[in-house]
Amino acid sequence: MKIDIYTDGACRVHTSKTGGWAYSASIDVGKDVPIEIWDLGAEKNSTSNRMELTAIMEAMKFLWHSNLLGHNITIFSDSQYSVKGCNLWLKGWIKRGFISSQDKEIKNRDLWVKVNSLIKCTHPKIEWIRGHDGCPGNERVDKLAVIAAEQYDEV
Repeated sequence: MKIDIYTDGACRVHTSKTGGWAYSASIDVGKDVPIEIWDLGAEKNSTSNRMELTAIMEAMKFLWHSNLLGHNITIFSDSQYSVKGCNLWLKGWIKRGFISSQDKEIKNRDLWVKVNSLIKCTHPKIEWIRGHDGCPGNERVDKLAVIAAEQYDEV
């Protein structure tokens, strides 16, 4: 089984700092059309980086709760911060107690701790893709994340 997940986050920085996140999972079970599942959410007083990371975290939680572990899983994100954090920086942060190489506590530590535990369970490949470049999966989650932030802002 092959699972491709696109993630994105958005933040209304110029207004309320409401952030939105979204993921879209395409699960190929060998039929003609893959199963498509998506989710989105939002929070007040956030940042784009928090929302990008939350989208990845929520996608991995979906995999865990749906018992979709042990498959060929790829998570695509247009966030260099999230992808490099997961693939390059996280191991060093853990060794240093979530302290950066500049000897400061890393930003979004609460999310990185959760992401780390989920990576250990789900073992996804996490790949960077260029945002706003016409990729249908990325464009879909971008729109969903913006909608989530806008709708939450209106409540």
